[in-house]
Amino acid sequence: MSDSGTPFVLSLPDSLDIVQTYAQLASQVTTEIEKMLDGGSTDIKYDPLEGKIICKFADGSEKRIDPLHLRSKCLCAACVDEVDGRQIFKINECPEDVHPTNMVKKGNYAVAIVWSDGHRSSIYPYERLQSSQIEGEVAN
Repeated sequence: MSDSGTPFVLSLPDSLDIVQTYAQLASQVTTEIEKMLDGGSTDIKYDPLEGKIICKFADGSEKRIDPLHLRSKCLCAACVDEVDGRQIFKINECPEDVHPTNMVKKGNYAVAIVWSDGHRSSIYPYERLQSSQIEGEVAN
């Protein structure tokens, strides 16, 4: 016997809770898969010879970012006051040769960086790295 009927979800009125719940779940699954696909193909590494952090994004774009510049853009609570937004981190107190000592992907949305100056709480969302919020980079 073959399935020649109408799918259960399509045979019920859109106003029913079960139909709305199914549609919401399907939409959430789609959104999460899209995030996985975008974040999964983002590649970030530090090239010590070039002295740049190289970001290759899912859309094929690439950025080469100066480590000192990226370090200065950290928004963690140790670098930016959570209440008034005042910059706590002083760039002139940071070694000019600061560089990542470890970079770890955080899910499919960001990279966490441990810096050679001892700072350990920098997390940079891929979207922010790719946007103009990180200025001063060399784009390809």
